[in-house]
Parts: sequence; C-alpha cells; structure tokens
Amino acid sequence: MSMSNTSLKKYNNDNGFTLVEMVIAIALIVVISVAFVNFISVVSKARRAAQDKLTATNIAVDIMEEISSVQGTIWSDADDLQVWLTEIKGFTRGENDNTFIKVEEKYTIYLMIDKNYPVNQDGVTITGVFEVIVKVEYSKKMEISLVCIFREG
Repeated sequence: MSMSNTSLKKYNNDNGFTLVEMVIAIALIVVISVAFVNFISVVSKARRAAQDKLTATNIAVDIMEEISSVQGTIWSDADDLQVWLTEIKGFTRGENDNTFIKVEEKYTIYLMIDKNYPVNQDGVTITGVFEVIVKVEYSKKMEISLVCIFREG
C-alpha cells in the first residue's frame, strides 16, 4: 500500500445546530412569545370590560328589583319613593329634584324619576304613572341603563 492511495477523511459533524440555526430558532421563539403576550393582554382587557359591564348591569337590576319589591309597602307614589331613596338607600339629590346619585366603588348610579311619563302621541299625560331610569356609569364613561314604568298607589 502506498501513501498516495490513502485518502484523508474530512471531519463532518452533522449532529448539532449551527449558530445561524440557533439565532433563527431564538428569533422565532421571541416573535411567538411577543404575539402570545399581546394576545393575553387583549383577552385580559376584554374580560375586565365584560366583567365591569356585567357588574354594572347587576347593580341596575338589583336597584330596579328592590324599588319594585317595596312598592306599596315602603312607597306608594313618586314622592314617597324619593324620600326612600334619600333617607334609606343613601342616594343624594342631583342637579334637579328628580335625579338621584350614589357612588359605589368605581360605579356611579344615577336614578331619574320622570313624573310626566308617559305622554301618548296626542300629547296627553297619563296620570298615576311615572318612569324610573337607573343608569350606571363605569370605567371611562361606559354606561348601562334600565327603564321601568311604575303605577302610583
């Protein structure tokens, strides 16, 4: 055997990753992580907004149900209802006599009593009924409103 027939074997290592492959893999992980964090942030904000809206709705419904449940026992007309709201329920009078305000944590509750409602299409006011509007404001001037008509007596 001669030395000239002996071939040199080239050392080739295919078992690991190259530096370029590692940089690409890390870049992909970073991009996916940033997208995932942004997605979680958006979902979290949407969940908070939905929770605030649900809580505001529950507050409005609870107030309207309580007003309805004590009708005839605690109050029988709009004037009695106004007294009950201010003296018992902790509402304060607003800018005019038929508006009441109460703040509960981050929720501001406005309650309006319209004694001139309803007016039919002919402009005739129906006596003995009045409208109650409960409006709950929450986070950045979002609001929910409920309207109910009550009969005096």
